Parts: sequence; C-alpha cells; structure tokens
Amino acid sequence: MKKEKQISKNNQNLPSIPSDTSIKEKQLVSADTSKTESSDTTLATKGTDTTKAGEKADTTDPYKGLSQEEKSRRYLEDHPFTTLFITNYMPPNGERTQYQRDVRFYNASQVPKGEYSFEIFQDVWNKFEAILKRKEVRALLPYDVEILPGAKPEIIKDNKGKEYKILSFYGLKRDPELTGEVITDAVATYDPTTNQPIVTMSMNSDGAERWAKITGANIKKRIAIVLDNLVYSAPVVQQKIVGGNSQITGMSSPEEAKLLKIVLKAGALKAPVQIVEERIVGPSLGEDSIQKGIQSLLLAALLVLLFMVAYYSVAGLYANIAVLINVLLIVGIMAAFQGTLSLPGIAGIILTVGMAVDANVLIYERIREELEKGRSMKSAIDEGFSKALSAILDSNITTFITGLILYFFGTGPIQGFAMTLMIGIITTLFTAILISKALFQITLNMGATNISFGQPKSVKA
Repeated sequence: MKKEKQISKNNQNLPSIPSDTSIKEKQLVSADTSKTESSDTTLATKGTDTTKAGEKADTTDPYKGLSQEEKSRRYLEDHPFTTLFITNYMPPNGERTQYQRDVRFYNASQVPKGEYSFEIFQDVWNKFEAILKRKEVRALLPYDVEILPGAKPEIIKDNKGKEYKILSFYGLKRDPELTGEVITDAVATYDPTTNQPIVTMSMNSDGAERWAKITGANIKKRIAIVLDNLVYSAPVVQQKIVGGNSQITGMSSPEEAKLLKIVLKAGALKAPVQIVEERIVGPSLGEDSIQKGIQSLLLAALLVLLFMVAYYSVAGLYANIAVLINVLLIVGIMAAFQGTLSLPGIAGIILTVGMAVDANVLIYERIREELEKGRSMKSAIDEGFSKALSAILDSNITTFITGLILYFFGTGPIQGFAMTLMIGIITTLFTAILISKALFQITLNMGATNISFGQPKSVKA
C-alpha cells in the first residue's frame, strides 16, 4: 500500500493526522465515506452489517470442489462488477501493515467490519464508471454519495516488466462540508523533524471554526481534497484541529507536495475559471519552442542594433540604448502584473523593437534635414524631435487601437500578443521621445560640439 498521508495541527509537538483528501471543483470536502477505506462497512452493504444478531455468517464456498481455473472463470461470470476492482481489507483497530489485498466475498453476510480501500486499473475505469451510471446501479447507492477516482495513478510492473496504472477510488459525500474559499494559504515545505515533504494549510476565521467541527466529528476517518472531480489527497483525521492551521504529511516526494499546494490554492480562487484555450505540448516540444522564440528575439534585436549603428553612427548607438531600456521596461511591467511571457508575447516584443527603431528613424531623418539647412546641432535636434512628434504619435496611436481590438475580441495567444504590443507602444513613446532626447542633451551639456547622425559632413554645435 502507499505511504499513509496525514493531516495535523501545524505544531511539532502535536500528533499528526493521516492523509487521504479531496477538493471537488475547488472545494474542500469532508466525507465519512472518503476512500471507503475509512468507513466501518463496505460500499456494497450500504454501511450496515448484514449479519443479524445471533446469526452465524454464511461461509459456504459455492465453488467448492472446482479446479482453480474453473473457480476463477465462474467467479468472473457471477461477479462482473466487483471483479473490475481490487478490494483491500484491514481489521478494526488493525495496523496499516495488516491490509489483506484483493479479498473476495461470496455473499453479503461474509463482509466483516473493518477498513476498506479500493483500487482499479486505469484502463478499466471508463467501463466501471459506465456501470455506476446505470439507473439500477445508481438506485443501490445512497443519494448523497458519489464515487471519484484519484488524480495520480500508481504505476506497477508485472514479472515481464510491463507497466500498469492503478487508480484508487473513493466514496464521497456529494455536497462538500467546506469550500476552498476559506483557505488563505498553502505552503509546500519539509518537516523539521523527519525532513519529509509536507504541506501546511491555513484558513480564515470562519473556515477555522467549521474545520474544527468537521475534524472533531471525523476523527479516524478520511477527508478528501477534490479538484475537478479528481481526488488529490485523502488524509485520515487523527485529532480535532482548532485555529485553522493544519499540516498534511505522507507525501512521497516534494513534487507531490507542490502539486497538493497548487490544488489547495486553486481551491481558494473566488472567481470562476474559464478555459479559453487548451493545448497539449510535450516537454521537449515546449522547450524547443521557447528556445526558438528567444533565439529569434535575440537575432532580430542584434540585426536592428547593428543596422542603427552602421547607418546612424553615434546617434544609432543612442537609439540602441533607448531600445534596450524599452525592452527592460516591457519585461518589468509584465513582471509587476505577474504576466506570463509566452511565444505570442515574444513576438510582440520583437515587433516593439522594430517600432521603437522606426520612431528613432523618423526623428533622425528630420534632424539630418535640419542639419542640411545649416542649423546648429542643438537647434537641429530640437527641431527634429518637434517635427517628428506628430508622425510618431499618429502611427503608434493607430497601432495601439489595433491592439485594443485584438485584445477584446481575440482569445488565448492573440490576447497575449495584443497586451505585449500595447505595453510596448507606451514604452516606445517614452524611450524614443524622452530617453533619446535626454541622451543628446546630456552629450551636448558635457561640451560635445558634434554628434554624428551618419550625415555626409560634420556639423558643429
């Protein structure tokens, strides 16, 4: 069996609570039947002991005298449903190591009290679920109970090395006793005593009060953490938890602890989550796409920067400084708003680099025209920035409007591209007009008499 998970108060001196939990669509659920392992009876008997008082259990073997092969064949024919899954049994008050794997009973009177857990091959789950949805089967189950699979299958191998995926499944109360909105924080960390991965969870005052009642009423029973109809964990409550600070132990790896932390935090989302786009990309393909996106960004920036220096000389160097500041501002703004730089976002930055240089080209061409008219360097720079301003504003405002349309009417990658583009337009106006001009003024104030714009002849300041 898997290593037992536990939930406890967030206190080193207090005992822990075993864990097997479930959050259903961002909900924290307390379920007496969670992983029917924790109930006193099996699901088949609906929580009641079918052996009447003073009555001896029927232990008759209906397949007595048959060969093992024939016995297995007959049993499969007679029990098409229960043979789909594995039933594990532990006697009342028994140790976790005393599980009996794949136990089978011939009739209801043979089902003893104790703790049960159920497992099923992942390939068979759809068939199992289809049977559960049948009207006649649904009528046998309590109306407030639903059966959900675990989120992460266990991988086992047979003697030939073939891998099989096994899912645990759980009987849960349909209506959650506590929603994820009461969770204020969840942290994946390590137990200072055992150095094992754990997850600490805290709740608000309302959640802490209700959590104390729930855990107090379900000691030695399981609680399930379910997200999107998948059970991510199901710990056994060891004690009543007051104060809202809990600790979940028993994770097999730090990655499992981090996943549970994410699930708990997802349950705390108050706003509904809508999937606007879904893609399945393998890790190698995703890494390759990111690398190519970054390479294209660096190559485009390098070519633009080299062109500016080659064509506009010293002035081109100033334009390059402004472009680099522009890119840093874009990244900084996205980081401040916790934005994600996706491939469409990288495309937006590349376009922004070109637009930023375009603004500098308009300014520099105006300055060169003024220099050819015989103006001094300072006068030509002032006049060049002044005359180019209207053209720069017109082109950037029209592009910004296009970005707004793409953002409000587009979805997924289109919105990411549009957002990066609009941020880039704002930073471009700032760097191309203010930063570039400031660099020229600083140079002139330091006593420089000539700045090369790539013009054919030298002009004095």
